[in-house]
Amino acid sequence: MDREWFLTSDNERRYYLQLLARALRQTDWRCVAYCLMSNHLHFAMIAGEKNLESWAKKVR
Repeated sequence: MDREWFLTSDNERRYYLQLLARALRQTDWRCVAYCLMSNHLHFAMIAGEKNLESWAKKVR
C-alpha cells in the first residue's frame, strides 16, 4: 500500500468491516482481533482448513 491512506472516513471503515464480516462467513478461519488503521490492517486469526489466500483476496 506504500503507506498511502486507504481508509479515510468512518463510512469507509464501516464498509470495510462489512466486507470482512462477509468474507469471514465464507471460510472456516476465525478473526479473534483486528485493528484498522488508515494505511494498514492487523488481524489475529485462528487457522481453518481452507486456504487463507483465497479468503484474503475477498477483503483486499
